This record gives sequence, C-alpha cells and structure tokens, in this order.
Amino acid sequence: MYCSSIFITKQEVPDGKRSQLFEETKIYQIMQGGKGIPKVYWSGTEGEYNIMVLELLGPSLEDLLPLCKSKFSTATVIALADQLVFKRYSIHINVD
Repeated sequence: MYCSSIFITKQEVPDGKRSQLFEETKIYQIMQGGKGIPKVYWSGTEGEYNIMVLELLGPSLEDLLPLCKSKFSTATVIALADQLVFKRYSIHINVD
C-alpha cells in the first residue's frame, strides 16, 4: 500500500477530566473536508495516552517564524487573523 500523506500525532496524558484531545478530534471531524482542515486518521487511547493521528498540512507558524527573521509582516498577521476568524465562524455554524 502506498501512502503519500504525511501525518503527525498529538498526545495527552488523561487527567480524569474530559479529554481536550478528543474534543479537538470531534471539531476536526465536524469540519472534515473544509479548506485547511486536516484529515483525522485515528484517535483513541493507547497505553497511558490519548492520541490523535492527523494529516500534516505544512510547516507550523513556529517553523516559519525564523524564516521571517522572527517577525511576521503586518500583511501576514492580518491574513492569519482573517483565516482564524473564518475557521472559528465555520466551527460555530457547523456545531450549532
């Protein structure tokens, strides 16, 4: 089987409260197929950890910052803010 997708894992140690990771998984599943939303391949518990395996869409902001001499331009910040507002709006219209 050939797979061209790159994936990442997120992990958390359960603390007896409601799992933030599983809540995040639910949101990704609701928004599945939307622009910029990673595909969730699997989520569950393995040993002592809650784990989510998802598609890696690209470098993180933390990875990109050094390439911009540790400072994003105003245009980049505005573009990011616009994307965040749209994503948050999308969550609310899909969940409500």
